[in-house]
Amino acid sequence: MPTTISASTTLPVNPPSSTSISSTSTPIPTLTPEQLWTGLIRKCLRPEDFIPAILKSEVLRQSESEIVRRVVFKKGEGPPGNGDGDGWVEERIALEDGVSATFTLPNGSTIQNLISVGPSGELYLTFTYNWIYDDLELGSGDELEKRGLEEVVAERKRGLEEGGLKTVRGTVEVVRGFFG
Repeated sequence: MPTTISASTTLPVNPPSSTSISSTSTPIPTLTPEQLWTGLIRKCLRPEDFIPAILKSEVLRQSESEIVRRVVFKKGEGPPGNGDGDGWVEERIALEDGVSATFTLPNGSTIQNLISVGPSGELYLTFTYNWIYDDLELGSGDELEKRGLEEVVAERKRGLEEGGLKTVRGTVEVVRGFFG
């Protein structure tokens, strides 16, 4: 039976330092929810500009509520179930206008990019990953035989959390570059 590992990362888009001067003495632009949403749509359409693990992409269909695209991940990178990294992976992206983009991969794994606003008007971006691993069954590989399921799951979850943090930060930086 496959194992699902879930992790979320939420970061403020405009931390208090964004209203001050950066280390390069350049003001850091403050993003609005509309600008962040525009950036997330760009990420859906041109993911290779945002995610270093993606080599190339192609949009197959697009409507107001859905984007269907194909992507090629670098060998050994990307989500579980993406094959050997040499072929196209089709992703369906459900769009909830101004709020979220939910990516569904062929093996059922999902990633949600969620924009939210806190009680004092602060803007947040959350990425939630629900990765389905077919290779995490007892007796399914040397890694599990040597270390045990709990240790392997914990390690993969840490990797997912670290990757999520980098991806949220990187996405905000790219979007800020569009409007700065």
